[in-house]
Amino acid sequence: MAPLPEVVRAWSAADDMDIVIRHTGGEEGELWARELRDWLIALGVPGNRVHRVVGGSDPRRLQLALQPSEGNE
Repeated sequence: MAPLPEVVRAWSAADDMDIVIRHTGGEEGELWARELRDWLIALGVPGNRVHRVVGGSDPRRLQLALQPSEGNE
């Protein structure tokens, strides 16, 4: 989870970015992504700024990225 603080810092410094969690399909990937989303919300990121997307390539990893906000302030 080393990149997590970096992503949260980058998100908080940006005005109009959302955090995207890419995960593999299936129950395990979905559970990991939900847990990470819950942690991000606990750290102060609004839930409407965190999106889970199926599309990860490694079932042992989650990918974090910033993307322009979808306008759901």
